[in-house]
Amino acid sequence: MVAKVANGNVSTGSETVEELLHAWLDHIGPNCSPTTIRKYRDLADRIVIPELGTVRLKALTAGDSYHRNRSHLLSSSRRPLTSHRI
Repeated sequence: MVAKVANGNVSTGSETVEELLHAWLDHIGPNCSPTTIRKYRDLADRIVIPELGTVRLKALTAGDSYHRNRSHLLSSSRRPLTSHRI
């Protein structure tokens, strides 16, 4: 997918969140430490893909994660997760 964009091919939006996420992780992998990539993949596999993996990019909205399953947005402290708390 990244190679297609680099060659001028623009996404149609028919790709899923899971496909884009895996392509992104493969793309950034060489520039990140193995520990960082392992953590990113773990978060993707445990949180993002189960919740949004099958959603097509053209159908994705900002509210998708919240509306799909609000229980995933709460940590053990019952406060909403933010990017700083993940």
